[in-house]
Amino acid sequence: MKKSRKSGSKGYSRKQPGRPLSGIKGSIARTLGGGALAAIIAGIVLFYLFEYAPMRKVEEALRLRLDNANTLLSGKIIDQALGIYQDMLRTDPVGEYPKIYAELKANEGTCYFELAEVSDKEDNLNLAIRAYEEALKTYTAEKSPHDFALVLNNVGAALTRLAEIRDAELNLNLAIKAYEKVLRMDTFEKYPLSYAVAQDNLGGAYVSLARFREAEVNLGLSVKAYGEALKVHTLEQYPLKYAITQHNIGAARIRFAEIADREMNLDLAVKAYKEVLRIHTLEQYPLKYATTQHNVGALYLYLADVRDPEENLGLAIKAYEDALKIRTVEKYPIDYANTQYNLGYAYQLLAEIANPEQNFDLAIKAYEEALTVLTLEKYPREYRTTMSNMETARRKSIE
Repeated sequence: MKKSRKSGSKGYSRKQPGRPLSGIKGSIARTLGGGALAAIIAGIVLFYLFEYAPMRKVEEALRLRLDNANTLLSGKIIDQALGIYQDMLRTDPVGEYPKIYAELKANEGTCYFELAEVSDKEDNLNLAIRAYEEALKTYTAEKSPHDFALVLNNVGAALTRLAEIRDAELNLNLAIKAYEKVLRMDTFEKYPLSYAVAQDNLGGAYVSLARFREAEVNLGLSVKAYGEALKVHTLEQYPLKYAITQHNIGAARIRFAEIADREMNLDLAVKAYKEVLRIHTLEQYPLKYATTQHNVGALYLYLADVRDPEENLGLAIKAYEDALKIRTVEKYPIDYANTQYNLGYAYQLLAEIANPEQNFDLAIKAYEEALTVLTLEKYPREYRTTMSNMETARRKSIE
């Protein structure tokens, strides 16, 4: 145990590294005398036996329980993990161990955050935020800056999701402030992975905020944040994170194209989704591959309104056909119907430009496939829309 310089002689205060322990004892003994030294040593022994050792055993037992709960949380066994955290808060003296208490509250918050995905969304998100805020009473910016930043990032994520339910603009602004504070702590140089996660989250918050005000400004800020995340989430080092960030860029660019520089933003969205497909291949990630191909098809439909309609409609059709390699009616009926509907629409538009008889027939066939799922009983609105398009295609095919 490191001793205070005030308790030793001048010789002790100038001690060189590696000096034998007996020399230190001798120095203290010459200053205090044998009886006083014995009393000090006895006091240390008694403290260890009756206070420190039992406290250490309690702390070790708490740590073991906490680690077990954390393992369950990592395995997405949320209810069991939360049960242990709550039982520890009721029965164990966790308040006497601030670091354990803070970690417990932070992870309790994450349990509520995860539970909000499946039930009682607003209540669970509020509980998550309260638990995170309780953890931040120990994980302060001054004493534990990195832990503070990690928990504050979670607060931002919970606020972003809470904005989907109520007080959208208020909660998104609070989330953005939280992420910005995180980024002042977890910089690119010190904690690159945490930095990238916060930038990704910040980008998402700006995309959501763009629905309520200053759309062009906020979408520009979102794209900038995603670009910062890509400094860390590179294709070579973090391919899956790279794909997620590129997907987010593509989605933001689609929104951007609705309000400014339509052609440029659609091109950039296509570019981003093609980067996603470098990772989400048909063989490795078939469902994500199909979703991305469906999105690419929609982008080419939009581009057909801007330039080269025949070429872009052909590319849209190819993308939808690639999506249907995975989106079969047996396994994914709703996704199958959505893609077949879009495929029919692409053929219908193409029929106005080239090979009308053939393309109208292909459009009708795709609509008929969509209607095997989109029945009047289950999906009346989608059924009527599909029937209307199909009747139009049939009428034009015989004109």
